[in-house]
Amino acid sequence: MLRGLSPTGDSIAGTSDRPRRCDLSPSLIAAVGIGGLILIGAAKYVSLVARSRAIEDLRRFAVVRYEHEGPYRSWHFNGERVEVLESGPEPALEPSVMGEAGLVEQSRIELDCRPSSAEPWLARLFGPECFGHVRSVDFVQMVRCIGRKGSEGSEPNDQTLALLGRLPEVRWLNLSGHSFTDAGMVHVGRLSRLERLWLRGTPITDQGLMHLRNLRRLKVLDLDSTGVTDEGLRYLAGFTLLRELYLEGTWVTDQGLKELAGLTSLRKLELPALEGRGLHYLAGLSELEELSLWVPKADPNVPAGLAQLPAPANLRTLTLQGAGITDTGMLGVGRTQALENLTLFGTEVSDDGLEGLRQCGMLRRLRIMKSRISGRGLAYLSSLPRLEVLFLWETPLVAEQLASLPVLQQLRVLHLPQCSVGPEATQWIGRLPELEELNLVGNDLDDMCLRWLRNRRLRRLCVAGNPRISDAGLAQLPDLPELRELSLAGTRITDSGLAGLRRFARMEKLDLSETAISDAGLAPLMELKNLREVTLVGTRVSQTGREKLRVQLGSRR
Repeated sequence: MLRGLSPTGDSIAGTSDRPRRCDLSPSLIAAVGIGGLILIGAAKYVSLVARSRAIEDLRRFAVVRYEHEGPYRSWHFNGERVEVLESGPEPALEPSVMGEAGLVEQSRIELDCRPSSAEPWLARLFGPECFGHVRSVDFVQMVRCIGRKGSEGSEPNDQTLALLGRLPEVRWLNLSGHSFTDAGMVHVGRLSRLERLWLRGTPITDQGLMHLRNLRRLKVLDLDSTGVTDEGLRYLAGFTLLRELYLEGTWVTDQGLKELAGLTSLRKLELPALEGRGLHYLAGLSELEELSLWVPKADPNVPAGLAQLPAPANLRTLTLQGAGITDTGMLGVGRTQALENLTLFGTEVSDDGLEGLRQCGMLRRLRIMKSRISGRGLAYLSSLPRLEVLFLWETPLVAEQLASLPVLQQLRVLHLPQCSVGPEATQWIGRLPELEELNLVGNDLDDMCLRWLRNRRLRRLCVAGNPRISDAGLAQLPDLPELRELSLAGTRITDSGLAGLRRFARMEKLDLSETAISDAGLAPLMELKNLREVTLVGTRVSQTGREKLRVQLGSRR
């Protein structure tokens, strides 16, 4: 994928083979077609291209998909013809189509091209001058983007990177997931204007970084899952403008962190598996805003290491993973008083460890996954006046310990998926006056529990994966005037129970997957004037019923 600016001039119109000039600023314009490419632009521009003879050219050698947000159309080339989906993807469409026509944030055309055909076609459509305006190159993995393998021999390699010599203005380069080696980095090292480089999942080593040592304008460098070691970090010494560095999945150790001490412009840093002893090398990174640390093994030195956790004034996001993160280490976290987002994943932190957060008065979001929290420690969070989001996942909560939940009066989002939460817990959850989003998927809830959810501001509710909830439980759910989204997937809801949904007049999204719903239960849904999306995967609804519902919902767009 090549993104760039083009000369201003006449806009694309008619059905000419090639526009005289492309007014795309600042849209993506073209790509070198080795291994596939994506063509992205403003919705109006892409629509004009799609109506031109460009699509006819593409049909000879490409898999084509075009999308833009509502109202939108999707073109899918199936190998024989271009299929037009006028209304775009809907939940009722077959999974194979959904895989090709998923919604995206930007308009785009994706091409899986034969290397020999793509570049000539682009030159004919946009003119050879377009390559001089390219700002971004993305070697797309077609298996991920389109769900099929690219043409035989289309996998880009080190020789492919020689083409970058024709693109003097490239600022962004994404080589992630391909087999580029250290030898290919010679070509990358000549892109003197490069500012962002993604090498995630490539087999490059320290030798490859040596070829990149003169890219002094780099602001983002992603080395995740590469063969880089402590030795290779020496070549980053001159990257004084570097703001983001990703080292997860590398062979870097605690000792290697000393090579990062001079990167004082760093704002985001993701580290690999460490012991925690080298954190003091990061003390001088005063601009650091986001830090991700993984300590996989419990070690006597870890608490001391976390006590040296850098606490720059700007540190706002902290992610701690691994069994080496314990209650003692949380004392170091408490010193990061500007912290707004904290994630604890697979740690040994218990309820007592949460006491260390009392000083984090700016904390807004707390996510705890696969840890030893029972719920008792939630009382310590009462001193956090800004806490709005609490996410506990696969954490063995005890219902009695959740009695302290109501002290979190400002909580807006609460997720408790797979936390063994029983019916008693909802009586405490129902006392959160500001709650807008509640996720209780995969717990042990029954019909009685829903009656306690009197949260008048609740907009999104998920009780999926609770097979003890039936029509009787849905009938006991209080009137929630703000409810927009409801998931009942994997419950025992039937057609009869859906009649009770009429009272939720503002409902926009409804998930009934893996339930006993049939065509007979769809009538009440037609009466919900704001309903836009219904998921019926694994239900008894026929294709005719799905189509009828799709037409009804589509008319409201």
